[in-house]
Amino acid sequence: MNWFKHYLIASITIVVCLGESPAAGSTAKDISRVDSTYKSGLAYLESGKYENAERCFQAALEINSKHAPSYVGLGHVYLNRGNLKEAEKTFREALRKRKNYAPALNGLGLVFRETDKMLDWAIKYFRSAYQADRRFIEAYINLAQVYRTIGDTKELDTYEKLTKVDPGHSDAWFQIGRIYTYGEAGRYRNVKKAEAAYRRQLEANPQHFGARTHLGQILKESGRTDEAMELLKPVVAVANAFQRRALLEMAEVHQTARDHDLADAPLDAYVASLEPKERAVYYDLSLVAIGDELTRFREAAEEERNALSEAFWAGRDPAPATAANERWIEHCRRVAYAREHFGEHQFPWDARGEVYVRYGTPEHISTSENIRFETAPKVLAVKERLMNQAGEALQHLLLSRRMVSFYREMDGFTEKGMDDQETLSTILGYPVYPVRGVWQYWIYTRVGGGVEVTFVQERTPGPYKYAEMPHAGHWFGSTRSQGEILALQC
Repeated sequence: MNWFKHYLIASITIVVCLGESPAAGSTAKDISRVDSTYKSGLAYLESGKYENAERCFQAALEINSKHAPSYVGLGHVYLNRGNLKEAEKTFREALRKRKNYAPALNGLGLVFRETDKMLDWAIKYFRSAYQADRRFIEAYINLAQVYRTIGDTKELDTYEKLTKVDPGHSDAWFQIGRIYTYGEAGRYRNVKKAEAAYRRQLEANPQHFGARTHLGQILKESGRTDEAMELLKPVVAVANAFQRRALLEMAEVHQTARDHDLADAPLDAYVASLEPKERAVYYDLSLVAIGDELTRFREAAEEERNALSEAFWAGRDPAPATAANERWIEHCRRVAYAREHFGEHQFPWDARGEVYVRYGTPEHISTSENIRFETAPKVLAVKERLMNQAGEALQHLLLSRRMVSFYREMDGFTEKGMDDQETLSTILGYPVYPVRGVWQYWIYTRVGGGVEVTFVQERTPGPYKYAEMPHAGHWFGSTRSQGEILALQC
């Protein structure tokens, strides 16, 4: 919690740094006792010992009932316990003791951030906090996080304001780089600005593994692989939140250069270092084995499964004479990618991870937030075949695209119908079988003659699942779910 550092620095000399007025009749000894007791409360709060923290803050207030920092500390105790009503009351009491006190305003912002449908109030108080104290860093960060939650482009503006106040901040430049890398609300994507921001972050904090990893990815994609590898090596070497992603970037560089032996060693070391539950995901054969091998794996005891998995992959080594097993490397890459990109809301991953581990990278991806038309001939052929399989349902599918008014203007819509090219153009970029809400679909041209797999997100944020298929009998002539069909084709 960064705000603890703010308080600890401010608490060195209460009268000077915090501007607190001693209670009537208080002595230098009383002021020292308040200072010491308050600091003890902060230490307990930071370590999660809330009862001890509460006692310390209450004791400080018994000595000086006007001590606003202790009210703020007490408010954080209530906030951590989930007692929002009492937390709000206590932060407001701090403001009564000291007008426009930034930590108290920030505390109220945190309360309203946790309150349903009150994010506007959270934004108001976070902004008031840094306006009251331009150096109160925590308010900028909290405000930016709220903007990110609601998809507001002011997130970038807030981080840029923070870097003007604190150019050497340990994380702000990384957040700016992230926004420029991925874009927010369909705007701001700028790889050059992202690279510059990551480099600024590493100047301020050379050990920022996130900046190293994201900059390494940019360099890899632009062909500057040697510099990318130097940036990524320290990230891969130790356990951290970006280790897996950095490992994926390194493995991709080696695989592209066909240095399979170099890719094999870091992957094996990474898998071996994982906790048993996480490591078991890499050795799991349930998505890749079939027949007797799958049966033996499912019936085996936990301690036997790793050996079965090793034998399985050894039997599929495309070049047994070499040290590395390229197929095992690819499997580890797929699993790591699925964990990294599809495992945020569900262990080990949601439905997308299941498909990715089986089949790898799809030839085409389109999402409700980023509509991408099919252009590759093989992908277009799959799309057209699936449309033809829709049969009589095709007209209903076209209507679902909300193109009714457009096609009513076309001669012969109800009588003559549309030609194949017009029909195809209305489906491109969208699932053949329509779904509501947040969705994405993937097309594989090499699976079952070509398949389109559609995923939906029932709640945002949340995991994706296979979409329910209307008119399921038209898809592969089956009423099975997409997941069942794909499993049969494994």
